[in-house]
Amino acid sequence: MRKVLTTLATATLVLAIPVGCSSGDDTDTAVEPAATAAPGPIQPAEPAPTTQPAPTTQPVATTDPPATTVPAPPLEPVEVADVALTDPAITEPAVAVCEGVGELDTEGGLDELLAMFTPDAVVVDAITGERHSGTAELASYFASLGAVLGVEDSDCGPVVVQSGSWVAGTYSLHDADGPISQGIAAVRVTDGKVDQQINHYTPVPHSLQPRVDDGGGVFSLAMQTCNAWANDDVDRALEVMAPDITLHTRRDFEGPAEVSGFFGGLPYDIHTCGAEIQNHDWEAVESIMTDPGRGIDRSMLHVLHVTTNQRIDEHWTYFDDPTS
Repeated sequence: MRKVLTTLATATLVLAIPVGCSSGDDTDTAVEPAATAAPGPIQPAEPAPTTQPAPTTQPVATTDPPATTVPAPPLEPVEVADVALTDPAITEPAVAVCEGVGELDTEGGLDELLAMFTPDAVVVDAITGERHSGTAELASYFASLGAVLGVEDSDCGPVVVQSGSWVAGTYSLHDADGPISQGIAAVRVTDGKVDQQINHYTPVPHSLQPRVDDGGGVFSLAMQTCNAWANDDVDRALEVMAPDITLHTRRDFEGPAEVSGFFGGLPYDIHTCGAEIQNHDWEAVESIMTDPGRGIDRSMLHVLHVTTNQRIDEHWTYFDDPTS
C-alpha cells in the first residue's frame, strides 16, 4: 500500500458528488434561460445525479466561438486578495476521504472511510450519473472499487481550492499495475463530515496524463474564464467555450449564448478570482462575487472539463447560500 501526496498537476480520487446549489439564492433570477433548457442539478440537501448532456443545437453565429483550435493568449490576472485562503476544518476532511480510498484494502479501512461521511451522504459519478446515497449504498460502492476495479491506492493532491463549505482537490486511483483514473473531486463538508462528493475524472489506463495546458502558461482555462467574467469580457469568455458547452448549476444552460447570459446577468458588481488547480483535462477555480450595495458575497467553486483543442465543454458550479 502506498500513499503519495501529489503536486498541483497530479491527482487522487474517483468518488462523486451531486452538483451543489443553494436554495433561495439569486442565481436563478439573474438570467432566464431559453424555455427548452434542460432542468439542472438539484439543491444540496437533495442532490441528484449529473448526467452527460444531450447534444445541443449550434448557437447562433454571433455567439459561436472561433473555429480555430489555437488557444487565445491568457488574460492578466485580477487581484486574488483573501479569496485564496482555506479553512482546515473544511479542507482536511475532504482530503482525508480521498486518502481513505487508498486504505480500502486494509483491515478496517472501509469502516474508517464510511465514518468520515454523514449518514445521509451522497456520492455521485459526474461522468456516468451513478448516485449512491446513505451508509449502506456507500459501503457497497466503496467495496466495489476494490472488488471490481481493483483499486489499491489513491494519490491525493495536497493543494486544494475551497469555496465556502465546498472543496475541490485533484486525485488519481491506482490498481496493482498503476493509475487507472485521474480527475478532480468536489466535496462538501458539514460539521467536519463529508455530506456530498462528486467525482469528475478521466480513465487513464496505467499512465497518468499531464495537465491540458501544455503551453506552459501561468493560467488555466478555468482561470482565464474566471478572469474574463471578472473583467466583463464576454468576447474572451466566448473564445474558450466549445460550441456544445453545458453549464451545470441549479438548472442546465446549453450553448455559449445561454452560458454567457447566465454569468453576464448575475447581480454582482465585483468578481474576484482565487486559487486554481489542474489535473489532466480537468480544472477547478474558486471565485467570490460581491454586491457592495447589498453587502452580499457569494463564493463559488467551478469545475471544468477541457477538450483536446483546449475549449471548455462542461462547467459545474458548487456554492452555498450568499453571506451578508
